[in-house]
Amino acid sequence: MRELERITARRSELDTLAAELAKQLQEVQAEREELVIAERVLNRLAELGYEEGSGPSSPNCRWRVIER
Repeated sequence: MRELERITARRSELDTLAAELAKQLQEVQAEREELVIAERVLNRLAELGYEEGSGPSSPNCRWRVIER
């Protein structure tokens, strides 16, 4: 009977671990999707002539800061 209790306890531990890992996997997949989107945005900005920390290269484009 003691063996059955150990098996049941271990199965419960593994079920808990599986649930935690499933949640962690969902979080990782969501973050990966966010990174894919961020990468696409950066690639698109590079195509439009933006560089990190600077505005557009076109002199016809003006930026206006709106303070609140």
